[in-house]
Amino acid sequence: MKKLTVGKAIIVLAGLLAVVAAGWYATTANRDQTASTDSMAGMDHGGAAQPAQDTVADNLAKLTAEYSSLQGDEFDKKYVGDMIEHHKGAVDMANMALSKAKHTELQTMAGSIIESQSKEIETMTAWQKAWGYPAVMDEFMMDHSTMGMTDMDAAFKDKTGDDFDKTFLQMMIEHHQGAVAMSRPAATNAKHDEVKQLAAEIIAAQEAEIAQMQQWLADWGYGQ
Repeated sequence: MKKLTVGKAIIVLAGLLAVVAAGWYATTANRDQTASTDSMAGMDHGGAAQPAQDTVADNLAKLTAEYSSLQGDEFDKKYVGDMIEHHKGAVDMANMALSKAKHTELQTMAGSIIESQSKEIETMTAWQKAWGYPAVMDEFMMDHSTMGMTDMDAAFKDKTGDDFDKTFLQMMIEHHQGAVAMSRPAATNAKHDEVKQLAAEIIAAQEAEIAQMQQWLADWGYGQ
Protein backbone atom coordinates (compact mmCIF):
# COMPACT_ATOMS: atom_id res chain seq x y z
CA MET A 1 0.00 0.00 0.00
CA LYS A 2 2.90 2.36 0.85
CA LYS A 3 4.56 1.61 -2.49
CA LEU A 4 1.31 2.39 -4.33
CA THR A 5 0.99 5.71 -2.52
CA VAL A 6 4.55 6.67 -3.45
CA GLY A 7 3.92 5.62 -7.05
CA LYS A 8 0.82 7.74 -7.22
CA ALA A 9 2.72 10.65 -5.74
CA ILE A 10 5.41 10.28 -8.36
CA ILE A 11 2.82 10.18 -11.13
CA VAL A 12 1.06 13.28 -9.75
CA LEU A 13 4.37 15.12 -9.39
CA ALA A 14 5.37 14.20 -12.94
CA GLY A 15 2.04 15.47 -14.20
CA LEU A 16 2.44 18.76 -12.38
CA LEU A 17 5.92 19.20 -13.81
CA ALA A 18 4.60 18.52 -17.30
CA VAL A 19 1.86 21.14 -16.85
CA VAL A 20 4.36 23.72 -15.58
CA ALA A 21 6.74 22.98 -18.44
CA ALA A 22 3.96 23.27 -21.00
CA GLY A 23 2.86 26.58 -19.53
CA TRP A 24 6.41 27.92 -19.57
CA TYR A 25 6.88 26.86 -23.21
CA ALA A 26 3.62 28.45 -24.27
CA THR A 27 4.46 31.73 -22.53
CA THR A 28 7.94 31.84 -24.05
CA ALA A 29 6.68 31.01 -27.54
CA ASN A 30 3.99 33.65 -27.29
CA ARG A 31 6.53 36.26 -26.15
CA ASP A 32 8.86 35.39 -29.01
CA GLN A 33 6.01 35.53 -31.51
CA THR A 34 4.92 38.92 -30.17
CA ALA A 35 8.45 40.26 -30.48
CA SER A 36 8.69 38.90 -34.01
CA THR A 37 5.35 40.48 -34.92
CA ASP A 38 6.40 43.83 -33.46
CA SER A 39 9.62 43.67 -35.46
CA MET A 40 7.80 42.90 -38.68
CA ALA A 41 5.32 45.69 -38.01
CA GLY A 42 8.19 48.13 -37.98
CA MET A 43 8.99 47.05 -41.54
CA ASP A 44 5.61 48.34 -42.76
CA HIS A 45 3.68 46.10 -45.16
CA GLY A 46 6.22 43.31 -44.58
CA GLY A 47 8.41 44.18 -47.56
CA ALA A 48 11.88 45.62 -47.94
CA ALA A 49 11.06 47.93 -50.86
CA GLN A 50 8.20 49.85 -49.21
CA PRO A 51 10.12 50.90 -46.05
CA ALA A 52 13.00 52.08 -48.25
CA GLN A 53 10.58 54.22 -50.24
CA ASP A 54 8.97 55.55 -47.07
CA THR A 55 12.40 56.44 -45.72
CA VAL A 56 13.30 58.32 -48.89
CA ALA A 57 10.04 60.26 -48.76
CA ASP A 58 10.57 61.09 -45.10
CA ASN A 59 14.11 62.28 -45.73
CA LEU A 60 13.05 64.46 -48.65
CA ALA A 61 10.30 66.02 -46.54
CA LYS A 62 12.83 66.60 -43.77
CA LEU A 63 15.20 68.35 -46.17
CA THR A 64 12.50 70.64 -47.56
CA ALA A 65 11.26 71.53 -44.07
CA GLU A 66 14.77 72.16 -42.77
CA TYR A 67 15.76 74.50 -45.58
CA SER A 68 12.36 76.22 -45.54
CA SER A 69 13.01 77.23 -41.92
CA LEU A 70 16.15 79.20 -42.85
CA GLN A 71 16.38 82.73 -44.24
CA GLY A 72 19.05 85.00 -45.69
CA ASP A 73 22.66 84.29 -44.82
CA GLU A 74 21.70 81.26 -42.73
CA PHE A 75 20.02 79.66 -45.71
CA ASP A 76 22.83 80.49 -48.12
CA LYS A 77 25.56 79.28 -45.77
CA LYS A 78 23.91 75.94 -45.18
CA TYR A 79 22.70 75.44 -48.73
CA VAL A 80 26.06 76.15 -50.33
CA GLY A 81 28.00 74.00 -47.85
CA ASP A 82 25.62 71.07 -48.08
CA MET A 83 25.25 71.25 -51.86
CA ILE A 84 29.03 71.14 -52.33
CA GLU A 85 29.16 67.84 -50.44
CA HIS A 86 26.04 66.58 -52.19
CA HIS A 87 27.58 67.29 -55.59
CA LYS A 88 30.77 65.48 -54.57
CA GLY A 89 28.73 62.36 -53.94
CA ALA A 90 27.14 62.59 -57.39
CA VAL A 91 30.53 63.11 -59.05
CA ASP A 92 31.96 60.06 -57.26
CA MET A 93 29.05 57.90 -58.44
CA ALA A 94 29.27 59.25 -61.98
CA ASN A 95 32.98 58.49 -62.17
CA MET A 96 32.21 54.85 -61.46
CA ALA A 97 29.61 54.81 -64.24
CA LEU A 98 32.14 56.02 -66.81
CA SER A 99 33.96 52.72 -66.63
CA LYS A 100 31.32 50.28 -65.37
CA ALA A 101 28.01 51.24 -67.01
CA LYS A 102 26.70 48.91 -69.69
CA HIS A 103 24.68 51.50 -71.62
CA THR A 104 26.50 54.28 -73.47
CA GLU A 105 23.59 56.61 -72.69
CA LEU A 106 24.37 56.23 -69.00
CA GLN A 107 28.06 56.86 -69.58
CA THR A 108 27.19 60.04 -71.46
CA MET A 109 24.95 61.27 -68.66
CA ALA A 110 27.64 60.44 -66.10
CA GLY A 111 30.12 62.57 -68.04
CA SER A 112 27.64 65.45 -68.11
CA ILE A 113 27.06 65.16 -64.36
CA ILE A 114 30.79 65.23 -63.67
CA GLU A 115 31.34 68.28 -65.86
CA SER A 116 28.39 70.37 -64.68
CA GLN A 117 28.54 69.57 -60.99
CA SER A 118 32.33 69.93 -60.77
CA LYS A 119 31.94 73.47 -62.14
CA GLU A 120 29.18 74.20 -59.63
CA ILE A 121 31.39 72.92 -56.80
CA GLU A 122 34.09 75.38 -57.86
CA THR A 123 31.57 78.22 -58.05
CA MET A 124 30.06 77.50 -54.63
CA THR A 125 33.49 77.08 -53.03
CA ALA A 126 34.40 80.54 -54.34
CA TRP A 127 31.17 81.92 -52.84
CA GLN A 128 32.04 80.47 -49.45
CA LYS A 129 35.34 82.34 -49.47
CA ALA A 130 33.87 85.57 -50.82
CA TRP A 131 30.97 85.62 -48.37
CA GLY A 132 32.93 84.37 -45.36
CA TYR A 133 30.96 81.14 -45.03
CA PRO A 134 32.50 78.09 -43.33
CA ALA A 135 31.98 74.67 -44.84
CA VAL A 136 28.67 73.20 -43.66
CA MET A 137 27.34 69.68 -44.10
CA ASP A 138 23.91 68.65 -42.88
CA GLU A 139 23.58 65.40 -40.89
CA PHE A 140 21.33 64.03 -43.61
CA MET A 141 24.07 64.68 -46.12
CA MET A 142 26.53 62.67 -44.05
CA ASP A 143 24.21 59.78 -43.31
CA HIS A 144 22.39 59.44 -46.57
CA SER A 145 22.76 61.63 -49.60
CA THR A 146 26.49 62.11 -49.79
CA MET A 147 27.97 58.64 -50.01
CA GLY A 148 31.49 57.97 -48.86
CA MET A 149 33.62 55.73 -51.04
CA THR A 150 33.26 52.86 -48.56
CA ASP A 151 29.46 53.02 -48.76
CA MET A 152 29.59 53.36 -52.51
CA ASP A 153 31.92 50.41 -52.93
CA ALA A 154 29.52 48.31 -50.84
CA ALA A 155 26.49 49.38 -52.88
CA PHE A 156 28.15 48.58 -56.20
CA LYS A 157 30.29 45.65 -55.05
CA ASP A 158 30.67 43.04 -57.78
CA LYS A 159 27.92 44.68 -59.86
CA THR A 160 28.43 44.80 -63.60
CA GLY A 161 26.29 45.20 -66.69
CA ASP A 162 22.57 45.48 -66.05
CA ASP A 163 22.99 45.04 -62.30
CA PHE A 164 25.28 48.07 -62.13
CA ASP A 165 23.12 50.22 -64.40
CA LYS A 166 19.94 49.47 -62.46
CA THR A 167 21.58 50.23 -59.11
CA PHE A 168 23.17 53.40 -60.45
CA LEU A 169 19.88 54.70 -61.85
CA GLN A 170 17.95 54.01 -58.66
CA MET A 171 20.59 55.62 -56.46
CA MET A 172 21.18 58.65 -58.69
CA ILE A 173 17.44 59.32 -58.97
CA GLU A 174 17.21 59.38 -55.18
CA HIS A 175 20.32 61.55 -54.99
CA HIS A 176 18.91 64.05 -57.49
CA GLN A 177 15.61 64.15 -55.60
CA GLY A 178 17.55 65.25 -52.54
CA ALA A 179 19.17 68.13 -54.44
CA VAL A 180 15.78 69.26 -55.76
CA ALA A 181 14.25 69.17 -52.27
CA MET A 182 17.13 71.27 -50.92
CA SER A 183 16.83 73.77 -53.77
CA ARG A 184 13.10 74.49 -53.77
CA PRO A 185 13.05 76.96 -50.83
CA ALA A 186 15.90 79.02 -52.33
CA ALA A 187 13.63 81.16 -54.50
CA THR A 188 12.12 82.81 -51.43
CA ASN A 189 14.61 82.09 -48.64
CA ALA A 190 18.05 82.72 -50.17
CA LYS A 191 19.78 86.07 -49.68
CA HIS A 192 22.03 86.12 -52.74
CA ASP A 193 20.61 86.21 -56.26
CA GLU A 194 23.45 83.92 -57.31
CA VAL A 195 22.17 81.21 -54.98
CA LYS A 196 18.60 81.65 -56.21
CA GLN A 197 19.75 81.33 -59.81
CA LEU A 198 21.91 78.27 -59.15
CA ALA A 199 19.10 76.55 -57.22
CA ALA A 200 16.70 77.15 -60.13
CA GLU A 201 19.24 75.68 -62.56
CA ILE A 202 19.78 72.65 -60.33
CA ILE A 203 16.04 72.01 -60.12
CA ALA A 204 15.60 72.26 -63.90
CA ALA A 205 18.63 70.14 -64.78
CA GLN A 206 18.14 67.41 -62.21
CA GLU A 207 14.39 67.07 -62.70
CA ALA A 208 15.09 66.53 -66.40
CA GLU A 209 17.73 63.92 -65.56
CA ILE A 210 15.37 62.21 -63.10
CA ALA A 211 12.72 61.93 -65.82
CA GLN A 212 15.29 60.52 -68.25
CA MET A 213 16.61 57.98 -65.75
CA GLN A 214 13.10 56.86 -64.84
CA GLN A 215 12.43 56.33 -68.54
CA TRP A 216 15.58 54.24 -68.87
CA LEU A 217 14.49 52.10 -65.92
CA ALA A 218 11.32 51.30 -67.85
CA ASP A 219 12.91 51.01 -71.29
CA TRP A 220 15.66 48.66 -70.11
CA GLY A 221 13.30 46.45 -68.11
CA TYR A 222 14.59 47.46 -64.68
CA GLY A 223 11.23 48.46 -63.19
CA GLN A 224 10.92 51.37 -60.76
